[in-house]
Amino acid sequence: MIIITLIIIKPKTKGKTMKRTAISAVLALALGSSLANAEAGSSLEEAFKNGQFEGHVAVYGQYQKNKDADPKKVGFSSGSASIGYETAPLHGVSLGLGAWGTTKFGEKNDGYDETIESNAIFHKAYIKVAHEGMGEVVVGRQEVDLEWLTDYIEGAVGSVTPVENLSIVLGWANRQAVVDFDEVSERFEKMNASRGVYVLDVKYSPLEWLELNPYVYYAPEALRAPGLKATATLALGEDFTSSTMAQYVAADVDSKIQDHEDGYVAQIEQNLEFFGANAGVGYIKTDKKGGAGYGANVEDGILASYGDQNPLEEGNWVYGLDAKTYYLKAGYEYEGFSFEALYGETKYFSLADDKKLKEKELDLSVGYGFIKNLNTELIYARVKNDNREDSYNIVKALAKYSF
Repeated sequence: MIIITLIIIKPKTKGKTMKRTAISAVLALALGSSLANAEAGSSLEEAFKNGQFEGHVAVYGQYQKNKDADPKKVGFSSGSASIGYETAPLHGVSLGLGAWGTTKFGEKNDGYDETIESNAIFHKAYIKVAHEGMGEVVVGRQEVDLEWLTDYIEGAVGSVTPVENLSIVLGWANRQAVVDFDEVSERFEKMNASRGVYVLDVKYSPLEWLELNPYVYYAPEALRAPGLKATATLALGEDFTSSTMAQYVAADVDSKIQDHEDGYVAQIEQNLEFFGANAGVGYIKTDKKGGAGYGANVEDGILASYGDQNPLEEGNWVYGLDAKTYYLKAGYEYEGFSFEALYGETKYFSLADDKKLKEKELDLSVGYGFIKNLNTELIYARVKNDNREDSYNIVKALAKYSF
């Protein structure tokens, strides 16, 4: 049995004495004899020899036409490739490394340089300890996709399934980077002034059709955000499924944050799936004064700055101050083709304009899989804001081969 304890030593600011913060993410991984067999890798040499590669090669382009803002037109086209390798497990331990590179084909008005800040970055570098049927701990650079923590982080994430229908994720992120086709960070940036962000995410299904997802995010001296998400999924027929989701998270901002205001995010969404088609409607609301947890210079909310599950393609003000967003969506899949449409409208308070504004957004997308692992996607978004300088049309196109 392996007990993993993560100890973080960090100083308090302003010359105060050192304070030790110990996070014991204790994940009992019973490493039975099955992990010592040849399949798992009986030697270090076999572990490297039997590892797995993954990666992609892609061409991407985007073009944006602004209504009033300068420059009027901005965009770029680029090629990207990534390669990743993970060793076969040796007594349950694996090593992983991944790199992502982007090259510019063309740009208009610095469209490439403003979004692709690094042409090459190591986006994965981790150690993983795992046991099938129990769980795993991953330490290092890795991809995460949680409710309020996304993209790539530098930290530690442990997941365990102690009993059936119950999963627990415990994580800590010290740095974060965006690595994608339309945006690449210059480097892994410090989160919360190196104090990091902690997360506990639990999913439990007491009934076959119901999933309860309580969670809490904690950023020392910045934010505490407990929340609950509930999803009810009902099969109403052989080809008809209904899914209802409701969520509420409170964003309690630390008093040390300048101009701080506590906030919250509430969301409800109803989806229907039938004969390859889907349709849905949703509503998102934030606090009148605090939005998603307000601090100086963080108008879109401290909580949302770590990551979110924004349903809109652009969704510029969904988590802003006093924001109310409703959206309608529909989609259809047929023989490799996928079609999606979404319309959303957000009313929010603009600090810059010192008044309530409205932003409307229409998203249209079509995708097609030519052959296995070769996919294309075309996205169009039209954003119309009461402030004409924030209105624009944007087109994004992607062709990607994954292996």
